[in-house]
Amino acid sequence: MVKGAVSGLIESAHGRHDEVAVIACRGGAATVLVEPTPALADVQRALEYLPTGGRTPLAHALELAAAHITDATVVVLVTDGHANVASKSDDPWGDALAAANAIRCPSLVIDSEDERHATGRPRELADAMRGTYVRLADLDHASVLRVIREAS
Repeated sequence: MVKGAVSGLIESAHGRHDEVAVIACRGGAATVLVEPTPALADVQRALEYLPTGGRTPLAHALELAAAHITDATVVVLVTDGHANVASKSDDPWGDALAAANAIRCPSLVIDSEDERHATGRPRELADAMRGTYVRLADLDHASVLRVIREAS
């Protein structure tokens, strides 16, 4: 379901000739898998092998995203809000909120959290980023396109 939503976002970006970057948020540090590019095939290839589960360096991923922001950037964060790797302190969640607060561009946070164990953290991230919040379960292809247009 997550990869389907992300694919819809990428198709929308490609149709508008936008550039897309992919940052993986797993392990001890986040990694830029694809630098900003209009090459849809490169992005889709990276998504095929996008890892999930395990440790989540959410703060580091947001810091990397901030380093790629231009005047035309829209940050799209797909997250369950589980930050468990600190970047600047001993508090992974506090570091993630601080990094989210530093992002100064239109943003969209897609909440992929399991509703049965919801913490509300994805909404907190959207608030910190002054962005749009939407639950993944509420998205279909048409709403992905609408939400991305509204966020940018």
